Amino acid sequence: MFFAKTKMILIITLGLAVFMACAPKGEVKKEPTPATERPALRVAKITLTTGVKDRQPIDSAIVFPDSVGRVYCWTLIQGMKEPTVIKHLWYYGEKRVAEVSLEVKPPRYRTWSYKTILPQWKGDWRVWIIDSQGNLLGTASFKIK
Repeated sequence: MFFAKTKMILIITLGLAVFMACAPKGEVKKEPTPATERPALRVAKITLTTGVKDRQPIDSAIVFPDSVGRVYCWTLIQGMKEPTVIKHLWYYGEKRVAEVSLEVKPPRYRTWSYKTILPQWKGDWRVWIIDSQGNLLGTASFKIK
């Protein structure tokens, strides 16, 4: 009988200790940002093109011939409150082949980078647009045939 009472007291004490350890400590937790809110810095538009004229893409495609020469990634960035830097990360297959830093200025900014494409570089490509903290803002994929 003595061991049964001791066992019961031990179980209750352990249960109470676990409960107290899991109880809030008076911390104020920040509410999650509603999904309807847009982040300050965002990519409003991405266009893959064979050229840029007057700060606008001259065409748009996702498949380019191996004779294309260059592929441009044109982006419209919005929502920044101060000048900042974004990056275009160019990937051929799974290998990063270029990283281009681009300064963007408020409140909206059109910018682009390009990659010279050799005829033997057929296959899948992608460009990731990231902010200065490395957060992914947008992506575009294309194919060289």
